[in-house]
Amino acid sequence: MKTGIFRRSLDLMSLATKVGVRELTSGSAASRVAQAKLIVETLSQLKGAAMKAGQLMSLDLNDYFPPEAIEILSQLQNQASHVDFKVIDQVLRKELGPKYSDLTDLEQKPLAAASIGQVHRAKIFGKDVVLKVQYPGVGDSIESDIKLIQRLAEGLARLSGRQVKFETVFSELKQTLLDETNYLMEIENLLSYRELITQDSEMRGSLNTPIPLADYSTTRVLAMSYEPGHSIKDWLNTQPSMAEREWLGQTILKLYGKEFYQWGVVQTDPNLANFLVRPRELCLLDFGATKRYSDEFRLNYKKFLSTVPSKNPTDIINAAVEFELLDPRESLDTKMKFHNFMKLSIEPFFVQNTKGVFNFADSEYSEKTRRLGRDFVFALKFTPPPSKLLFLHRKLGGIFALLRKMDLQMDLQPYWRDLVGITNDPGNLPTKGSGLEIPS
Repeated sequence: MKTGIFRRSLDLMSLATKVGVRELTSGSAASRVAQAKLIVETLSQLKGAAMKAGQLMSLDLNDYFPPEAIEILSQLQNQASHVDFKVIDQVLRKELGPKYSDLTDLEQKPLAAASIGQVHRAKIFGKDVVLKVQYPGVGDSIESDIKLIQRLAEGLARLSGRQVKFETVFSELKQTLLDETNYLMEIENLLSYRELITQDSEMRGSLNTPIPLADYSTTRVLAMSYEPGHSIKDWLNTQPSMAEREWLGQTILKLYGKEFYQWGVVQTDPNLANFLVRPRELCLLDFGATKRYSDEFRLNYKKFLSTVPSKNPTDIINAAVEFELLDPRESLDTKMKFHNFMKLSIEPFFVQNTKGVFNFADSEYSEKTRRLGRDFVFALKFTPPPSKLLFLHRKLGGIFALLRKMDLQMDLQPYWRDLVGITNDPGNLPTKGSGLEIPS
């Protein structure tokens, strides 16, 4: 692992030179694959912000880049190998000072490893704790890493003939990473969640969090109580009943609604490892990617969503431009593709079958959504990804993926009514043959 900011910058500048815009715009498909492999190899060694940005490119910006490059970049999703314990131990000794001696039974094998740090189990005065330890140099290199990865992203996007600037997206990513690498801020987020859960009579009793240990925490080390429970993956392997799966799905959906629409505080990381399942209780683990959304932003988002069931495509398009989801310079065809995609996106909330439930395992709907979404993004020439919604929708996408994995069928109309404030009026339902028709 390369931790020095100067050495990281040299590696990234060398990478940017090797896959420069001139080569990108004139290269063959084979050269694009070679360039993408070079990007993955470099970013996986650097970890930190560079690797996180590469993962974002492969997961959330993939339709903006050539498929040959994305096929290689997607390998970054599985590159979270752990760092040698000697490195972690050095960080712990430096950050904790004399308090390091209070640690006993410190396990060298991490419980989890990611692009920014890893988690180790230990004891403090006989009590089980976990220590989230940040890799050295990660926080110091965010500015330079993000700047150079943004250049790479814009170079790759030009291959598709787009005049898209990713400045707002990478600016949002930079701020997210600055927050994630400040573990004292994560403690504040954790304490905020504990208070919000305690004050919410509907969620109290079904949600919990670890208890932070401030005396053993610093900007780069976060100590918390060890929490037992099953990861969602392991829990699903126990073959829970349909009632148990429905409880989990409803709890996670309800939590998302509380986070955004009521609390204005959202833990935006969609990683399922951030949850532990216990009998009728969900334990929330990671609060580094917590974002706060203003009342004004949430109201504007709600207003935009309220236009989507409208029969008039002009209303949806104008609302999208006003909310800065669409650049007004986009072609009429692109705007219509956006309209069709949005109409399809809300269909799960307005199911009109006999049971009134949406089947998350409906592969036909999933494929149709992917196709229309891809067609829309491919048609864009000027509109960058919506930076303010990028991490929010990552979380929502992760939730829907989980509900699909659990093979659930749920009535989502109450969620739409409660969260968006729109009644299930048949006159407002998205129907084929009204306004622009959803392609079959």
